[in-house]
Amino acid sequence: MDLNDDIKKDLKGDILNIPLEDNHCDNIICTHVIEHIAPELISVAFKELYRVLKPKGSLILSLPNCKESINKPFLERSANICGGARWEHDTHRSVFFPEDIAEEGIRAGFTVYQTLNKEHWFDRRHDKHCNMEFNLIKEDDKND
Repeated sequence: MDLNDDIKKDLKGDILNIPLEDNHCDNIICTHVIEHIAPELISVAFKELYRVLKPKGSLILSLPNCKESINKPFLERSANICGGARWEHDTHRSVFFPEDIAEEGIRAGFTVYQTLNKEHWFDRRHDKHCNMEFNLIKEDDKND
């Protein structure tokens, strides 16, 4: 799913209003998206991801680990936290520590099973110590 018309995708949509019915997806992989959402809308995104995920479904969430970025040199730290500005919309609007994502996931109804610092699996330009990955499980339909 993507908003950009220039990208080939299965579904055009917005993470804040996912055009799928409740309990539709077995699993969701969301890589480097959440940090591009305004802080006041993060909880909306997590609730939408929870809503479309089937019970026992897994959300794999990958994003920059800003806690790890703090110790990097200024330019590297700034690019990781603020985006690389490689194109017009390449901007990070939210900054997260691992505990922030765990708290948001729990508030939305997820169980957080693991958090990992991980090398970005599709883009080797990212430093493996500056990325984090979460496995959040929808145990049941707590929000219904």
